[in-house]
Amino acid sequence: MATSSEAAVPLAQAALHVPLEPSRLALGVRAGFGLGFGALLLYRWGLPWSLMALPPLLMAVWLYRFCPPPELRCVDGEQWEARQPDDGSGAWQPVTLSVQRLGVGIIELAINGRVHALWPDSTDAETRRRLRRLLLRQSGHHAPTPTPWWRRLMQQWQRRHNA
Repeated sequence: MATSSEAAVPLAQAALHVPLEPSRLALGVRAGFGLGFGALLLYRWGLPWSLMALPPLLMAVWLYRFCPPPELRCVDGEQWEARQPDDGSGAWQPVTLSVQRLGVGIIELAINGRVHALWPDSTDAETRRRLRRLLLRQSGHHAPTPTPWWRRLMQQWQRRHNA
């Protein structure tokens, strides 16, 4: 719950710290695709061909274990900084951040040209919500209000009968 002093600070000027963790959900999805591929090959062509599913499984574990996403922070509403969790110095480095995809479940960010997918379990829900709002505000796009299906149908009917 935001206090009254936090509510007075505009979101674009507030500092935002985003501690990210490797996603177990991403590991599960990637490993599930690899296991499904291996099971299909095992069923169809036998054991030697099912070993072709080993590289996707190893890649899923490699990405989870050795390629964690960096911690992010937005200092003044525009300037982004990052640091690697395995970095011994712990120094924040300025980075260029661009949004590749801003979905409901997954947020894809390009941090210095390297794309990182932020899954729902990468950070807590409140931090994800604040990050989404800040990214939307920085890009200048706001989520459009969807038109209800019945209004679209009525507009289409009116266009047909007015033409």
